Amino acid sequence: LLQANPDLTDTADGSWQVRDAIRNGAEKKNPGTYDYNAYPLEPGRSFQMGFGRLNGMNSLNLVGLPDQTMADRSALKVHANAEDQQLIVFYDIDSRSKDAMLLISDALGRVQIRVPISPSQHFINISVAGMCQGFYLASIAHGETQHSETIRFAYF
Repeated sequence: LLQANPDLTDTADGSWQVRDAIRNGAEKKNPGTYDYNAYPLEPGRSFQMGFGRLNGMNSLNLVGLPDQTMADRSALKVHANAEDQQLIVFYDIDSRSKDAMLLISDALGRVQIRVPISPSQHFINISVAGMCQGFYLASIAHGETQHSETIRFAYF
């Protein structure tokens, strides 16, 4: 959550943005069975289920992203197809970008694929044969600064 939005704070004065994003992003399972308002000072919490089942994507959507990051994210799109074990990555980078690399990382941030990309092209096909199905991050790193535009995608 902090990587997606480094402006989030957790302070002793009661501002617990990370905690609240995790709690509010949780899925309420069987709300007809469990009372998710059992604690008057903690709406959304039940005796039996706590705040519900954790859902990282819901929490990420709640925290949002800083404005600049949102603008950068539109420059990268991924289409994943498990049947032919291919990723098609569409990108738009500055024509002056040198040493641009496409990085595909697993959910723990470990780079699984590193491919050089050209500013003159706007897409690349990548074989993902042998990769485990799951959630991955696609990012474009530019030169020495390794500034990344990152999107999340699922490969099933």
